[in-house]
Amino acid sequence: MDSHGASIFSLSYAALWRLDATIECVHGPVSPHEPGFSPSMLLYQRSRLQPSVIERHRHTRPYATVILSGRYEEAGDAGRFKVEPGDVLLHRPFSAHLDRISGEAAIVLDLPLPFQASLGPAKGRIADPDELVRLSQTDRRSAVEYVLNEFRALRSEEGDLPDLLAQALAGVEPPAIGGWAEAMGRTREHVSRAFRTVYGVSPARYRSEARARNAWQMILAGHASLAAIAADTGFADQAHMARAIRNFTGSTPTAWRKWAHRSPSKRGPTGNMPAI
Repeated sequence: MDSHGASIFSLSYAALWRLDATIECVHGPVSPHEPGFSPSMLLYQRSRLQPSVIERHRHTRPYATVILSGRYEEAGDAGRFKVEPGDVLLHRPFSAHLDRISGEAAIVLDLPLPFQASLGPAKGRIADPDELVRLSQTDRRSAVEYVLNEFRALRSEEGDLPDLLAQALAGVEPPAIGGWAEAMGRTREHVSRAFRTVYGVSPARYRSEARARNAWQMILAGHASLAAIAADTGFADQAHMARAIRNFTGSTPTAWRKWAHRSPSKRGPTGNMPAI
């Protein structure tokens, strides 16, 4: 959906937010530093990103980044995006990315989101960032709902070789890296080097994390057996998938399946994830 379409979250996520309160800091006066977020990350407050390269890092909890001023580039598990004022980046649980801020510093506002395996398109816009800033200072719950309701997805940007490979590796049937490189008329070494330069990780590591993420999302979203999910997502067997998901999320597939099938009220007052 492009930036002129209706909000993709206006009904489902507003309802979800009421049912599944998963982020502690939305529900009372707490420190802006929260578990699952980078120690240097401030929630509900403007943050200045100085010109630099922020190396690849991971966030356990999902969150939205609203760009208030400046421009920068982010490359992660959802692809590579160039952002400017008014843009919004949605980060899924366990998202990993690096950021390149060049030229002037960028000012951003980070907000926690309800814990869901998928958050739809990663990049979009909101029409009135100033209103969001105002809400973040006076009514945190309304600020989060404002992002979810006003978010308008943007079409994917054209990418170059590393971005095309990232898209292929994140798919349900990721290719062999050497075969993909050959089909593109390049060597595996050239493709791997270019990919690591942009994304801060090897193609093989990117592919293994994408496979674990795809399996984890299927575990939370449906009722298929763990063995069937392992087969559908390209793992050698269920044990192989279990190790990958444990490494990716800190908890086992069985723990996640049990967590997903609990009612929100039984997930704890803050919707806590399975114990790591």
